[in-house]
Amino acid sequence: MTVIQFGIPRTGSTLVYRVLQEIFGNVEKCHMSQVKPYLNKNINIVVSVRHPIDSFLSYIRVVDFPYASQKPDITMSLVKKYLPRRIEEHDQLTTILSRRNKNYTLVLKYERFYNDIKYMCDIICDFFNVQPTNIIDIIKTCNLESTVKLQETMSSFKEHDSRSNIHGNHIKTPEPHSIYEATNPNVIAYLENIFKKQIEEWDNL
Repeated sequence: MTVIQFGIPRTGSTLVYRVLQEIFGNVEKCHMSQVKPYLNKNINIVVSVRHPIDSFLSYIRVVDFPYASQKPDITMSLVKKYLPRRIEEHDQLTTILSRRNKNYTLVLKYERFYNDIKYMCDIICDFFNVQPTNIIDIIKTCNLESTVKLQETMSSFKEHDSRSNIHGNHIKTPEPHSIYEATNPNVIAYLENIFKKQIEEWDNL
């Protein structure tokens, strides 16, 4: 079985990819721009989504503060620097999800799986009607604790493990909205207004 996996950066897509690789062993991780050709075909697709503000601030953290020793300080100027590209990615995601074949497309919400790999495995296996014999090993290999241990073998997000695609400093504040501590209330209020439509779309998935 071939599976295509994608998501806006910092939506848990690497963790999803890691689990899919363990289950299927034949997974293609795509960028947003590469997905459209697959939409009108009977091809299995897995999409990861996350609260738009959380994923956006998390993206800025790993790009501008890649080292574990750095304390992120996400300013308004940084937000405005990366905002146009992120809005474009959300527009692409909206288009893709509106055209998807729901019988072949599984949407996974970060907030439901980031600290519960068993949940993710159960949803994936149920959707694709598969029953891996090594599911307990998969959960142990891919859970949050194991992922943190793996990332600690690398000094920064600029390094990555080639098999899992996990980077150094990959996970710092995984809990929903915990990344807000890296900025200030004015930035959050600004982003709540900017991402109002995208937050509603995410909430309805």
